[in-house]
Amino acid sequence: PGFYVAAGHSGFTLTPIVGKIMSEMIVAGKTSYNEHFAVDRVYRVSKEKKIH
Repeated sequence: PGFYVAAGHSGFTLTPIVGKIMSEMIVAGKTSYNEHFAVDRVYRVSKEKKIH
């Protein structure tokens, strides 16, 4: 908390969406994209489909 870094993306073309996501994360602590891009999304899908 309190330290945010936006790195490892495709530079200029992604700047608008990265800015939106970073500002949401800083202000609200979460983004409007949390569900779609969550780190555990792959695990949740595989668990639902019983893929291991």
